[in-house]
Amino acid sequence: LEYRTKQAFLTAHFFHYAEDDNFILESMRSLLTDIFSEVRTASNGIEALEILAKESFDIILTDAIMPHMDGIDLIKRVKKEFPKITIGLISAVDDESIEEFKKLGVEQFIPKPVSPPELFGALFNLCELAKQKN
Repeated sequence: LEYRTKQAFLTAHFFHYAEDDNFILESMRSLLTDIFSEVRTASNGIEALEILAKESFDIILTDAIMPHMDGIDLIKRVKKEFPKITIGLISAVDDESIEEFKKLGVEQFIPKPVSPPELFGALFNLCELAKQKN
């Protein structure tokens, strides 16, 4: 698909991002708000669940390691409480950990550090997966 078609497809989704590194969180928020129609961010898993309980989202992208509630526990809770949400993980973890995350329900893995083309491709894949669920 050409860029404009992909961008129009992405903007139809509501997106939630959880990340404990404030610099990365703000950078991603800036990027994501240019792509998605609605974006909410959280700095840990507990905050993410509070937001998810109040608003409806198509996609959540989370870091693996965060304070208060890590990405693993967040993913488990999202799968149980919000089964229609498509889950992506962005983190610097090894291949064995990636397989464990997939078993938990992660549908798209994005390795850190990530290049813009990799990120955009992964976001597009998350949107395609979300569309199939709804």
